Amino acid sequence: MKYIRINKLQWAGLVTQMNNECTAKRILLVRPEGKRGIGRPKMKWVDDVNQDSARIGERNCRRHARNEDEWKKLVRKAGAYLGLWSQ
Repeated sequence: MKYIRINKLQWAGLVTQMNNECTAKRILLVRPEGKRGIGRPKMKWVDDVNQDSARIGERNCRRHARNEDEWKKLVRKAGAYLGLWSQ
């Protein structure tokens, strides 16, 4: 599970750095039309990434993701937090 969280953070950084015409980024940023069903809203992939970055004390992960070096530091910090490697 720890590796999944780290890979998710790495992928989020790559997608954020892609240009807007890239299919992966367009899918991530799409806003579906229509109404949602009754009940608790389903958790979105982006919400999960934001929660993971908040766990390590980073609130604005999109700003970090635009800068490749800052994003690598954030991913290393998350890996250290999860006990996968030293910072």
